[in-house]
Amino acid sequence: MKNVNPKIDEKYMEYKQFDTVGDHNDHFYSKPGERNVQEVKKFRVNDALLLAKEIHLENVDNIGST
Repeated sequence: MKNVNPKIDEKYMEYKQFDTVGDHNDHFYSKPGERNVQEVKKFRVNDALLLAKEIHLENVDNIGST
């Protein structure tokens, strides 16, 4: 066995370990049918480019009107 610094070894032994669960049936991701999650709208690249262009044009119009 390697020589271990006693302080480091003591800290390691005192470290709180993470709990593990044997049965996770009540976990959020175990029952996808029961989750009430909003569906994310998927954009195509063209849709995203059109949206960016519209936002840009709105910003240009707002700058010109001030």
